[in-house]
Amino acid sequence: MDFIEKGYEFIEEVGGGRYCNIFEFDSFSDVEPEVRTWASDNKQNFNTISDAFVINSLSQKILADFYLRVHKPEKPTRVFYNLEKAVVWSLEQREIYLTQEKSKS
Repeated sequence: MDFIEKGYEFIEEVGGGRYCNIFEFDSFSDVEPEVRTWASDNKQNFNTISDAFVINSLSQKILADFYLRVHKPEKPTRVFYNLEKAVVWSLEQREIYLTQEKSKS
């Protein structure tokens, strides 16, 4: 959570906004339960449009599936084995978000 708090401080310093996150994990990466809970909740994680997770192993796939099933993120969230596909999907999510925001105005 310390890293997340520093990230939010940086976001506020540069003017705020909403973002599509792409997380690329090392082979033996793990995410603390408190962070998983925070990430899946729109009331706490209010700057995120979407989350894309780039993984490279079966163990990471198991962890990602667990996160999706247990935490049920409220924002679009998807798992990829390829960074380029994660980028394309994230850009699509950004366009969907911008279109929805425009129609609200």
